[in-house]
Amino acid sequence: LFDDSFVNKTLCERHLNEAKGDQTAFDFMRSQGDEAFARYQERIANLYSDKRINKAKRERLLMTAADIPQDFVERQLRETQYIARMVKDLL
Repeated sequence: LFDDSFVNKTLCERHLNEAKGDQTAFDFMRSQGDEAFARYQERIANLYSDKRINKAKRERLLMTAADIPQDFVERQLRETQYIARMVKDLL
């Protein structure tokens, strides 16, 4: 999601993160075969039902690249511009 916030962080082994690249977790796991993908979906369902992740985190973990909102990058750019102006004023 091009989002560097805490809610968008997930711990994993380095080689997995490198293999995932810029794919969503859902798309990456789907490419790992039916068994791995089914385990991934089950793990997400269990984490959510056990209240170890919230609805927003579950939705991000189950999001395909096609599901990423089109306005996301534009919104991030506006927020970055706002932050840059505030920092400039502070400096």
